[in-house]
Amino acid sequence: MARLDKYLILIVLTAIASGFFSTYIHMPSSPVPLGNLGLKYSDVVYGVFYPRFLELGSSRARYWYSTEVIDKLVEGGVLCPAPYVDYLFEYPPVVGALWLLSTCTALTLTPRGSGVSYVEFISAVAEVHFLINAVFLVASMALTSVLIYRTLGDSPGLRGVDRALLYLVLPSVLLYTTYNWDSLCSLLTLSSLVVLDRRGYRWRF
Repeated sequence: MARLDKYLILIVLTAIASGFFSTYIHMPSSPVPLGNLGLKYSDVVYGVFYPRFLELGSSRARYWYSTEVIDKLVEGGVLCPAPYVDYLFEYPPVVGALWLLSTCTALTLTPRGSGVSYVEFISAVAEVHFLINAVFLVASMALTSVLIYRTLGDSPGLRGVDRALLYLVLPSVLLYTTYNWDSLCSLLTLSSLVVLDRRGYRWRF
């Protein structure tokens, strides 16, 4: 039986702790950290979700290609509006796929009783939507740290485990892992560099 890699376990546990911290401070229902709204803000909820689904005064014409879709959702219809199709979404397709998954799941699973207003409903939807994104973003951050550990182990200077742990406790990672989708993009970028380094400019079968 292969021995457990104690450093890998340490990295994964540190990644989970860092991810929990980032998720907690940006979660819609958590208190504003240090009274600073800038620390609370996230693109996942406040920058993209709320302007399209909650702030409907001027955003109908600005974001929605067909206002009938959002009007039906406000009236209580069970819908799954699609980014790029029903409303403006400026992020690339990988993020768009995650966004479609999180918004549709949240809209479907969040109960909406007869006495619940649209604002209350969509606020609850935002919470589920954020948590689904957070799972993927924290997993991306954790996998990035594992790649750092696995690929930079023989590099001069800091050991691979030191580099991975340093990455996980950087203020930018603690604050921004669930702020937007950069951790997912970082994972894809680092993965492509690892493949390029190991295989060269052409795939070898």
